[in-house]
Amino acid sequence: MTLESVLTKRRATYQKRLSKYAKYVMNDHFVIALLFLVGAVAYQYSNFVKMLPVDFIWGKIVAAFLLAGVLFFGKIATLASAADQVFLVTEEQGWQKIIVEAKKRSMVVPVLFILFLVAAAMPVIYIKQAFSAWDFVVLVSIGLLLKWVHLGLEEAALRFDSEDKITQLKPLLFIVGVISFMVAFFVHPLLGLLVAGVGSVVFEGQLRDLRTQLIDWEKLVTTETDRMVKINRFINLFIDAPTGKEKAKRRSYLDFIVPFISGTGNPYQYLFARTFLRGTSYFGLFGRLTAIGAGILFLSNSVIFNLGLGVLILYVTGFQLLPLYKEVSENVMVRLYPQAEEEKYTGFSQLFLRILMVQAVVFSVATWVGTNLVSGLVALGINILFVLLFIKGYARN
Repeated sequence: MTLESVLTKRRATYQKRLSKYAKYVMNDHFVIALLFLVGAVAYQYSNFVKMLPVDFIWGKIVAAFLLAGVLFFGKIATLASAADQVFLVTEEQGWQKIIVEAKKRSMVVPVLFILFLVAAAMPVIYIKQAFSAWDFVVLVSIGLLLKWVHLGLEEAALRFDSEDKITQLKPLLFIVGVISFMVAFFVHPLLGLLVAGVGSVVFEGQLRDLRTQLIDWEKLVTTETDRMVKINRFINLFIDAPTGKEKAKRRSYLDFIVPFISGTGNPYQYLFARTFLRGTSYFGLFGRLTAIGAGILFLSNSVIFNLGLGVLILYVTGFQLLPLYKEVSENVMVRLYPQAEEEKYTGFSQLFLRILMVQAVVFSVATWVGTNLVSGLVALGINILFVLLFIKGYARN
């Protein structure tokens, strides 16, 4: 059996697995809810664009930073496994070709993502101005060209002695992306494409020597494992799926939050707080849902929609954070705590209350900005009431 046949079989298994979970993720209820949500957001977005002045340059600046940021979305899908660094390590040359082919296939999803974001950004970039299909094609080409450079960085990062160089080049790629889109928006799209092309040539020269290095097998396997964990974590929002092995992150920059959410006198609450902040799933999920919800509420001027959406996202957040209690409880070392079992739930509920209250306040402020002060205060009252009912009732059961 050749290396190519092994990887072909592995890709087929991978695609079959994703197809199996796709029918659960894209179920009828989710699709209908998604259509309503997209329609509501599109309607509010169109009204927001109509209120913008023609000389609104901040829209172009934000769009440039946003499009430059999404270049870093998506990794190379090598499908490497832990056993490969033992049994397939001798196939160095074959894996070099596999990685190059994987980089090409990994462009599919980013292409769709860039197409969608550029299309969504066009009304803000050209406020009340005419633009042609060629302008759209050129802007998409800038994004695809720079995305190919990013995948080149990801490819080079899988080699030995590349970490320092890649760490330096990634911020530079973001800067080149911002400059390219800025030039395209404020001067001419073709000139922005030229800047992106020159930048890609420079990056290619910087990466040429790194591609000759041997593959760092430990990094190759770790990178693919982390990629699969992120995919499984998303699938796990809809159906029970193995999320794989996740790593805790220190996040020392969040230490100032610990006294607020951990309280005093309850060791369980401190443990739950540290688990929440250092975990790769719970804290990231909370941050993403909060940011998405606040963004939609900020753009919406419908009071009823804002009140309903705020409560809905609070429920989704609370529901997804409930497994944190079970995860900590299953740790055998926790059972050695000389504390009553009731103290464990008390600590969890106090942490839960403070986390959801923060989100409730953020959504209320976003509703206030999007509508008016009275609506913001009403949203605050409804959100707080829902959080209390959720924790005292639903979460308790």
